[in-house]
Amino acid sequence: MGGTNNRIQIVVAVIGVAGLLAAAIIQWHPWTESSGVSLKKPAHKVLAGTVIEEGSNKSIELAEITIVGRNEQYYTEGNGNFRIQIAGDSIESVRIRVSKLNYHTFDMSYDIPNETVIIPLVKEK
Repeated sequence: MGGTNNRIQIVVAVIGVAGLLAAAIIQWHPWTESSGVSLKKPAHKVLAGTVIEEGSNKSIELAEITIVGRNEQYYTEGNGNFRIQIAGDSIESVRIRVSKLNYHTFDMSYDIPNETVIIPLVKEK
């Protein structure tokens, strides 16, 4: 009976060592695009800020934000805040349009990254 327990312990130890070796290979293997596998995450730059009503500084919720030239649409939160992650190392600026019913559309370019954007929308008369 003692021999069976020893065999089980040896099998468990071998499996454990194999798992450690596999983890080490995955961790330190220099994965490259030429190997067909890339673990590199795409770079993101952030554009973030708040949309407010010009004059009153009241935050505007659910204002639609679009990046010119892209199909994506974003919306401000209840407090007027927004945060957009833009993929691409080489992108240095973006042009955005902000619209909301009963307000004039806002259109401007911003250098990125930029997390302190204040966008004042003018109420239509």
